[in-house]
Amino acid sequence: MAQRKIILEELAALNSIKDLAESYEEIAVIRMQKIKDSVLKTRNYLTRLSDVFVDLKSSYSREVQDLMARIKKGDATLLPSLQKSDKMLLVYLSSNGRLYGSVTQKTFRLFIDDLRRMKEDAVDVVVIGKAGKEMYENSSIKRPYEYFEMPDTDFNIEHIRHLMKKFLQYDKVYIYYGKFGNVVKQSPIST
Repeated sequence: MAQRKIILEELAALNSIKDLAESYEEIAVIRMQKIKDSVLKTRNYLTRLSDVFVDLKSSYSREVQDLMARIKKGDATLLPSLQKSDKMLLVYLSSNGRLYGSVTQKTFRLFIDDLRRMKEDAVDVVVIGKAGKEMYENSSIKRPYEYFEMPDTDFNIEHIRHLMKKFLQYDKVYIYYGKFGNVVKQSPIST
């Protein structure tokens, strides 16, 4: 009788293990299905991205060929936009408000220190943002500069287009901005 009781207990334990294994199997099937769905979505995304890249590459190739043909024909309007300035461009990127903490001041000091080390005829200056404009005008630096208005939010492609048009005139562009690490750690960066 004791032997039968032990066998029944072992059968109950085995049935419990069987139920547990079936549960794990169902969980594994669900996870595999999620992974499969993710792979299919990623594959679709990468296929579309690849198509965009191929289109962009062929468009770029056609554009370069068109530009070369126009240059060979003597289109003088292209040359100024393709020629780069020998000067460097230093860009101070700031906010429009004054509530961004000490990182704004630290970044501005880094910008001004680098600007003071450079000859006036070797560098052009661009200031983006109202806070930067105010700080630059109140500083002891009296070099000419170009100001770009850029909203803190809701900017559009036209804002970027104007900046890129300016940046593309230079071989070297250094941008000074505050890098947000977290609420406590923010550091000035020049790239």
